[in-house]
Amino acid sequence: CSTDVSGPDQSAGVPTALQVIGGQEQSGIPNQSLPIPLTVRVVSQAGSPVAGARLVWQNNGGGTLYDAESRTNELGIGQARFRLGDGQGMH
Repeated sequence: CSTDVSGPDQSAGVPTALQVIGGQEQSGIPNQSLPIPLTVRVVSQAGSPVAGARLVWQNNGGGTLYDAESRTNELGIGQARFRLGDGQGMH
């Protein structure tokens, strides 16, 4: 996931860090969606949440990423949903 500084609300500051806050290290059944969305928080250099930051999600393996792009909410949080591929192993 990456951020784009062209978000509509730059009053909270420029995005400088991306923090993973949920959805990592899940396991599931092949060809099924993960139960917990991949979730990150975008913050400024001061540690304040950045609302409206554009997130670009990338799939580096098997499976389907439902949300190729999303925006952060007022808490600086953005999410994407992922469906596992048909093979076993890490996705």
